[in-house]
Amino acid sequence: MRRRKSRLPIKPILLIAVLIVVGMMIFNSGLLVDIGLLKGNIPDDIGIDPNDPRVIAKVDESIDRNAVRDVVNKLVDLITGRVEQGRVTVVAEDTSRDFKLAGFKFELQDAITKEVLETLVTGEDGTATSQLIDFKQAYKVVQIEASAPYVENNSEIIIEMSSPIMELHYDQVVEPFVLNYSLNQEGIVKIDELKLDVPVLLQKPELPNGCEITALTSLLNFAGYAIDKVTLSDNYLPMEPFYKKDNKLYGADPNVAFSGDPKDPGGWFVYAAPTVKAGEDYIRSVAGNHEVLDLTGSTKEMIMSYVEQGKPIGIWATRDLSLANFGYGWYLESTDTFFNAATNLHCMVIYGYVGDKLYVMDPLEGSMIYDADTLFKSYESLGSRAMFVKELRNE
Repeated sequence: MRRRKSRLPIKPILLIAVLIVVGMMIFNSGLLVDIGLLKGNIPDDIGIDPNDPRVIAKVDESIDRNAVRDVVNKLVDLITGRVEQGRVTVVAEDTSRDFKLAGFKFELQDAITKEVLETLVTGEDGTATSQLIDFKQAYKVVQIEASAPYVENNSEIIIEMSSPIMELHYDQVVEPFVLNYSLNQEGIVKIDELKLDVPVLLQKPELPNGCEITALTSLLNFAGYAIDKVTLSDNYLPMEPFYKKDNKLYGADPNVAFSGDPKDPGGWFVYAAPTVKAGEDYIRSVAGNHEVLDLTGSTKEMIMSYVEQGKPIGIWATRDLSLANFGYGWYLESTDTFFNAATNLHCMVIYGYVGDKLYVMDPLEGSMIYDADTLFKSYESLGSRAMFVKELRNE
């Protein structure tokens, strides 16, 4: 009797294979996570807003699209568990002016581990694009640096990577002291007008020769210190009286102390170093979080860069913005040499500009507008002396 050959159960095997493949596809698709049967690797409370208007999911138009190939690749991904990847594109823009902004720096982080994956810097088109990153993972984008005159945007965007391109939009606003600005031909944002809220203080009648200490008081008041000019002068400003010896008039070295007393109509002046010391001693006495810096020797460009950053600057110039007139003097006891004193020295505070004009707090005149080139020529003729109050960062 001839034996019958056993047949393989082809249909059951195929059915099992199909079920396995379908199961793998369902598992790899994330469907089980979506319906709650499996827990995903993104915590529920991580802060993803699925309706965040700043996030736009896009396709990568630079890739040659082929529907059949895309379907096949998707099926292969679902079967093998191969992770899809896409890119994050960050857009820095000023929507109020329709400007795309270059030079803004962002960090792309793993939203769960906080690991910094990449630093992105926007180019001339206002965008920066990441390397390929995995789908179904949570990422955080944080702005770490803004270009002047814009305020750093401290908001963070958290996303789940789910598209070939996730485009994140950061709307930037300028500093509140910037009153007008424009985009130049090189695509750089240029400040046309800015004005800081610097207190206007007059030196008279209490301090007829106290322009320097009055300017310093204004800078300290701007920084948040409740000090008045007379207290600052009486208690912190180094002073030395005039006296005669051997028929010669002796007085203070203005790099060391005030010549006379600011309260006295016969008093003269002081340069930056002793004025800075008065401010430093005062801040130390109240445990303040600032320092006063001597900017003597700074160029016009350096001074204006401080102003553009929102820092008013005390500056030594002349009362009428003419060149310094050295028509008087006295002897310095330390060296027994004659010191030539400028008879028209003055100290003011630059707190902004419009075009080629400066907003100036003049302790003799109040709030004034002076021509920038004229003032800086006067400043240079007196030795380029300046100061400013700097906030210290808490480390």
